[in-house]
Amino acid sequence: MTVREHLVKALTESAGKHSGEEVAPAAILWTDKEGQWKSVTSKMQADIPSLISLGSYSSEARTGPAIWVRCAIGSALDWKPESIPVVYMPGVARSELRNSEECPKALLPLVELQYRGTLWSHPNGKDWTPAAFLASLGLDVAADEATKSALQERLTRLLDSEVDDLRGLGRLDAVKVRNLGSDWPSTILAWMENPSEQGEDWDAFRAACKSQFSFDPQSDGELVAAEHLAQANGSWAALWTRFAHAPHRYTGTVALLRAVVPPTGEGLFQPRKEGYPKLNSDAESALRAEITKVAKKDPVTARKKILELESEHGERRKWVWCELGESPLASCLEHLARCAQTTGNALAATSLEEMMLRYTKQGWQADQSAWQAYAAVDSNDAKLIGDVLRTIYLPWLQAAGETFAKLCHKTPLKSLWSQVAAPAAGECLLFADGLRFDVAKLLEAELIKQGLSVELKPRVSGLPSVTPTAKPAVSPISDQFTGTDSGIDFRPTIAATGKALLMDGFRDLLSAAKIQPLAGGESGDPDGSAWTEAGALDRLGHEEGARLARRIPEEVKMLGERIRALLDSGWKTVRVVTDHGWLWMPGGLPKAELPAYLAESRWGRCAALKGTASTDLQTVPWHYEPSVSIALPPGISCFRAGTEYTHGGLSVQECVIPVLTVTGKAESHTASIESVSWIGLRCKVKAEGAAGLRADIRTKPAEPTSSIAFETKPLDAGGQITLLVSDDHEGLAAIVVLLGDDGRVLAKAPTTIGGTE
Repeated sequence: MTVREHLVKALTESAGKHSGEEVAPAAILWTDKEGQWKSVTSKMQADIPSLISLGSYSSEARTGPAIWVRCAIGSALDWKPESIPVVYMPGVARSELRNSEECPKALLPLVELQYRGTLWSHPNGKDWTPAAFLASLGLDVAADEATKSALQERLTRLLDSEVDDLRGLGRLDAVKVRNLGSDWPSTILAWMENPSEQGEDWDAFRAACKSQFSFDPQSDGELVAAEHLAQANGSWAALWTRFAHAPHRYTGTVALLRAVVPPTGEGLFQPRKEGYPKLNSDAESALRAEITKVAKKDPVTARKKILELESEHGERRKWVWCELGESPLASCLEHLARCAQTTGNALAATSLEEMMLRYTKQGWQADQSAWQAYAAVDSNDAKLIGDVLRTIYLPWLQAAGETFAKLCHKTPLKSLWSQVAAPAAGECLLFADGLRFDVAKLLEAELIKQGLSVELKPRVSGLPSVTPTAKPAVSPISDQFTGTDSGIDFRPTIAATGKALLMDGFRDLLSAAKIQPLAGGESGDPDGSAWTEAGALDRLGHEEGARLARRIPEEVKMLGERIRALLDSGWKTVRVVTDHGWLWMPGGLPKAELPAYLAESRWGRCAALKGTASTDLQTVPWHYEPSVSIALPPGISCFRAGTEYTHGGLSVQECVIPVLTVTGKAESHTASIESVSWIGLRCKVKAEGAAGLRADIRTKPAEPTSSIAFETKPLDAGGQITLLVSDDHEGLAAIVVLLGDDGRVLAKAPTTIGGTE
């Protein structure tokens, strides 16, 4: 029962029980000389409809002078209670009614009621006080003045409290009483949002602030509160935690914190920096100045300085000002640091297969972190970050492009190409134009987060890596296309008809192969097989150039939604394929020259040479007609000046493309790692109940991007596998993990690269 329920019970039962021969009391008189119950009696009328009060006349409040009370009890008014009237008498003591000779004249009409009625009073003959009533319920109540004041301030809240809950608090003192049902951190923050408002518990609020937060909202004001909040000492730490959890909700508090001047101190008296937006703003300005210098340094020095700046400013990403969008450069720095770290190691290899492996394992992080850094800032800092990327990322990209082209000259890329398998029953092929490998890694993470099982594998594109050639080449009907001897626009023809391949013809061929061509949003028949298309990465890249960076997360989300919708509509598997990747560089890629008279068709990164033309540029045969030579600019250069986004040439970013196979949630496994042993840089893993699970080595177990193994591998039937690691990581502390089909970590074990566990 609540205190209120006990109070109602005590009042209504104070009249006693009466037999049919006994006359019930005319009224229950509730005297309260100090008026300690006055704040709650109006609210108690819902529990005691017969409750009336002595006081100024108000028909709505059911209060009036003594003569009105006498009339109400005598049913002389319209109000006719269904039970014995309870008369609350604030400012009146029981003794005043007892002594009729000294009774104030205004109370005389009620004196005789002590004989016809009954007095609700303490057994000791005194008025019931809140403290005394609580004690009668078996509660331990402190007797000091502070507790008495607190009882008055929180009486409404106190009445609605369960007695058992109050009993569990132990001795009820002022602090415990004021905290009843109150969330003072939230209340203080609400007041800071609108300091002019004073609620009905203002006195209790002030008392709690003074006793628990050493602060008086009335005399100190909201700016002093902001000073306390910024320092977050003692009980103010709880307020800061509440504020920092959702700073967007507290715009008024943010404005107050901006007005607070950070204290100047030394040694132990240094201000808590996170609390002061001015200190964060100053740090952003200082970081901007340092990044401006970085853009003018050589790549090695620039990368080193970026990592130093990350060590200095990275902590600010945990501050509320970052969540409020006031630390864009600190946010950008996280990606710049990853780009600096990754580009510090050249993407070198001695074979095409090795380079593809290095890129799909770690190299893609340089591409992803570059555009993420650019996307983290607004247009005011876009050029600055673009200049930094041209310092640290462009040389790495150029070297990687040159290496890949040389390896392709040694081992033709076409030799690694294979036709995409036709979709099985229950499988839908989803074509996403321009889904570069690093973006596919984001999509993989998004799908795993949704609880889906994802397998990501690389393949190579058709050449040149442009949509007219590479899209048909990644379709399951690619064997039905051929080329002309000119290669104009790099578009193949339909072998059966000799007509140029257009979208309508492509759909007809899919239908003839019993593959449903689905328009956007259509779900088709999940018992069959299908081809559908989604995403606009390539179009956005050509339209927006470097600004594509800001659109990528949205595109990844939309692709994820389409994949999930297909699975939800009944498809067992969605296999995501793409035609090509792309090169991206703020400020434009280097310019390459090719006279127009040599080419039948010339695009940014490729040109179809005329039959008799020759060039010093590297050439490759067209995917559909080997007699057509495609000229490619060196490295990452482009035939068009100022191009920030393009594709069609020979680079690992353009030509190594992802295939994602997505299915529903995988079954759970019970697996454990028995042992991890090393022979040089070969890691042998033995596990129980793990056959078929994939093993990986990571620095952070739940982050796929922290993998340092050359590739993840499935454990054999005996639960064993050997993983390889680069000697760059020797001596590094790491984690061996076992992964389910959905990418979740099912088991893990610590290890040291090259050590013996």
